[in-house]
Amino acid sequence: MLTNLESLFDMDELKTLDEEMCLGIATSELRIPTPGINQIGVKNPNEIIQKYNNSDKISHLTSFQQRMFMKLYDRAFLPAQSVYIRNHINKYSEKWIEDKCEWHKNSIHFPKFIKWLNYSNVFESIGRIEVFMVDMFVPIPIHEDRSAAQLPDDPKEFIWININGDKPFWCIDDNGNKVYLGRVAWFDDEILHGADPINWMAYSFRIDGIFTKEFREQAKAIKPQIPYGHGAKSVNPLWGSNWLEKI
Repeated sequence: MLTNLESLFDMDELKTLDEEMCLGIATSELRIPTPGINQIGVKNPNEIIQKYNNSDKISHLTSFQQRMFMKLYDRAFLPAQSVYIRNHINKYSEKWIEDKCEWHKNSIHFPKFIKWLNYSNVFESIGRIEVFMVDMFVPIPIHEDRSAAQLPDDPKEFIWININGDKPFWCIDDNGNKVYLGRVAWFDDEILHGADPINWMAYSFRIDGIFTKEFREQAKAIKPQIPYGHGAKSVNPLWGSNWLEKI
């Protein structure tokens, strides 16, 4: 499913966080994330990353340095950078569990955002918080995140926020069409998704955790843009051979 949650938030209030978010990103430790799995139309960077798993060539480098090397030497398509505000301590599969995550040292740069989050009544408990940045003219390739089979206990309760509404992020519906997200959204990250390039750098952030009962009920009461149980989770051959060109 894909649901626009803007009606549940004061968007003017969210806009007041923009300057702090930008300053916080500029002064934080950066990382280079992998855009999900099963990327379509580009060489999967996970294959390149795995190639170096048992190699001494770059083992002494930080994760950021390793992936920068792969971008330069192996032409790995890793189009985004990100900043942790909260990070999972050990396993990605535990990114939604509050006591399996911790505040990153970057969090000191985001006091207004953290205060807003604590008073928002969205989350009963908060897991990972990650800010994603994409440079100008760079698309995010169509991909899916890890499947329910890989994350069997993850309730996938998270909100995705693009304060300025300027990141053309989309999910793919059953017919192979793009459905664009609003400024605040909740979606099934197993659905194929990606983003169009634009003429400036844009950011969005994702907050994982467990919703409060009240917020969950409010979110589920909104008519979804893509209904529950729908959305493309793999490429449908009936879409035709030129489908990817349209995307």
